[in-house]
Amino acid sequence: ISLDTDPDWPGWIILDSVCAVIFVAEVVVKSYVITPSVYFCGRDYVWNLFDVGLSLVAVTEIILSVLFASEGAQTRAALALRGLRLARMARLAKLMRMPLLEELANLISGFVISVRSLFWVMIFL
Repeated sequence: ISLDTDPDWPGWIILDSVCAVIFVAEVVVKSYVITPSVYFCGRDYVWNLFDVGLSLVAVTEIILSVLFASEGAQTRAALALRGLRLARMARLAKLMRMPLLEELANLISGFVISVRSLFWVMIFL
């Protein structure tokens, strides 16, 4: 089952909600463990801000999905924002330093890098 096959299945909102809760919980726990000052101003502050941004996007996407659930159609912007989650997965895969996951991280990084070009392709089609 995929989003392409059954986009109106109500389970997608539940699945997205679970992911959003996990993202937000990770940000909260990580900032509590390493203190907010280190989290937002430390060595990895750029990645941490990226994580906070993705968590906010996930929560916003859930709110929009619930508000516009009766229309049944998801906006292109919401689908595009899901691509940002791939960047987060690439970062996690690189942190694990496993050869198989490193290849996956490189593949995902290549996709994220090509998003700008894909945007222009979609504009000209």
